[in-house]
Amino acid sequence: MDLEATLNRFYVAGLISEYRVCAREGGDFGGLDYVDLIIIDLIHYREGCTAGWLSDTLGLTKSAVTKKLDSLEKRGFVIRNRSAEDGRVRILELTDEAERACLKYDAPFSDAVKELESRISAEETETVRRVIGMLVELLEERYGG
Repeated sequence: MDLEATLNRFYVAGLISEYRVCAREGGDFGGLDYVDLIIIDLIHYREGCTAGWLSDTLGLTKSAVTKKLDSLEKRGFVIRNRSAEDGRVRILELTDEAERACLKYDAPFSDAVKELESRISAEETETVRRVIGMLVELLEERYGG
């Protein structure tokens, strides 16, 4: 299997595991759907996340993102705070409940990474980290991040 096929298999395996956790544990996530969890994940990993950035990143209209954020805020998962630099801008933050959902949603990936680290050397771990970091940088350079 070539590198691209291997990376595609890795990506799809991750998507499937996340989707299955969402489908199986949906009630434990406060009725969150897959798009809700993706939005929560993006807010979790993107410091200074805004609705505009989510709209651009996900290719959704601003009104669709606003509708999702309204629902997440109403259910106690998201908080909108005014930016210190520009009061017109709202910075999105997660509540403690959303942070807990994020950890549960990411658990299959986290568990697999821990298992992998236990099976390979520190040198191999560093090589994997470095190569994946390079791939992330290439993607961010070309497609934003």
